[in-house]
Amino acid sequence: MIDQGYVSGIISFQLPDRIKVHGKSKPLKLPEGKEKMFIEIFLGDEYWLDRIANEDIDNIVDVGANVGVFGITARSFFPEASITCYEPNFLLKEYLDSNAEAFDLTIQYSAVGSKKGHGRLDDTECNHGEIAR
Repeated sequence: MIDQGYVSGIISFQLPDRIKVHGKSKPLKLPEGKEKMFIEIFLGDEYWLDRIANEDIDNIVDVGANVGVFGITARSFFPEASITCYEPNFLLKEYLDSNAEAFDLTIQYSAVGSKKGHGRLDDTECNHGEIAR
């Protein structure tokens, strides 16, 4: 895992357009501004997947998948797992669909909550996709 001091000390980082996972080069599609997310989650293993990499994991769920960086990271640790990503923000569809195809992720364009219902996603840039109240 990369400590946060390391991440904050990076002066310049360019997102790759391809990454190698399990010996295969795959296309990576991320919008500008996701550098920190990629560094922390994929390069820095922010969710400590390396600690459970030897476990027999069959199913992984990513709630709030954004552009799919966690799903991609999970795929790199668990090549045989079924990975389902939930994301309600259709503005991310271009990126998430591309990454889903490259890394064999299943996408559900919906929100997840404790009750069945409908909501409105405030997808204005200043709210970063928060649920409108």
